[in-house]
Amino acid sequence: MPELAPVAPDEPADNGEGLVARIVTMTAVQGEAVQAGEIAGPAVQFTLELTNDTGEAVDLGLISVNAYIGEGRTPAGGLV
Repeated sequence: MPELAPVAPDEPADNGEGLVARIVTMTAVQGEAVQAGEIAGPAVQFTLELTNDTGEAVDLGLISVNAYIGEGRTPAGGLV
């Protein structure tokens, strides 16, 4: 699947072929470091919703979501 253009947190991401992702909730949490390289601390947990009107099954193992900070699009860190 091609990489989609970035969208604001309150906008859906639409691949133009019937697959749409949107953020349902953003919750402030205390992130816990589990894997090597992770840093514990204040974090944001996202709940996402994917709507599939393509008529075909979508392998969610092929879906990746990235978060960025600010207009400079600094990649946000991730936690397992």
